[in-house]
Amino acid sequence: MKRLIALILLLSAPLVAQVTTWTNKDGKKIQAEQVGLDLIKQTAQLKTADGKVYDVPFASLNDADAAKAQSWMAALTSKPVSGGISGDQILDEVKDALKKLPLPAVTKLDNPVVWEDANVSGQCFIVTKGGDNVKLGLITIAIYDPKTTNAFYSYALDWEIVVAKGQNSLLSSSDPNARELSDSLDDVKYDGYKNLPEPLYSVKTDADGKFILKKLPKDDFRLFAIGSRKVGSNTEHYVWVIEAKDVRGKDQLFLSSDNHK
Repeated sequence: MKRLIALILLLSAPLVAQVTTWTNKDGKKIQAEQVGLDLIKQTAQLKTADGKVYDVPFASLNDADAAKAQSWMAALTSKPVSGGISGDQILDEVKDALKKLPLPAVTKLDNPVVWEDANVSGQCFIVTKGGDNVKLGLITIAIYDPKTTNAFYSYALDWEIVVAKGQNSLLSSSDPNARELSDSLDDVKYDGYKNLPEPLYSVKTDADGKFILKKLPKDDFRLFAIGSRKVGSNTEHYVWVIEAKDVRGKDQLFLSSDNHK
């Protein structure tokens, strides 16, 4: 988590695009622009003309350039992270950081999946504040092995931390549209679920939100379902994660307002 917090401090900092000469302790020189630094690893990110970014330890630079890199860090840590940068820039840089997050690892199962017959009838719906039942069609009901979901949980946590830090930076900025831009990241929080790996098995709900699971793994598993709906100009998002013990042996399974996360 400290690593991610350090990253967000970089993203929210005012960056000045300036190509200068950098020299290491062996006398090797490069032309590069400092585009960031890592507060944990004590390194500077130097971007060369070909677009490549190098993670350069302060200790590897000559004394003058090490001081130059460290003064950049001092300027960063002595000012509010959102100072001098527009809300649109913060938003763009947070989205760029999300693209750079390593995708969840694809786990290999120890043994082939052994399936057992099932006949679980289910329905996916939301109960509104007014008491109406809104049936959610075309929702993917997916079965995953626990190893895959555990790897994804780590990725999803990293994703949510980046978004949350971005929202904090927006709300601490002086941008007049900060609140609106921060609210726009509410939807981005759920985009990470688009990177869920391929499931072991999946079905889709019909127009009435109904589905049938005709087989289940004999070993442990988790059921995932991701849904959303438009409510006026806003979008509501729903995530269901159901453990095997709450599915196996059941005739019916309801994914509703009562059990979504």
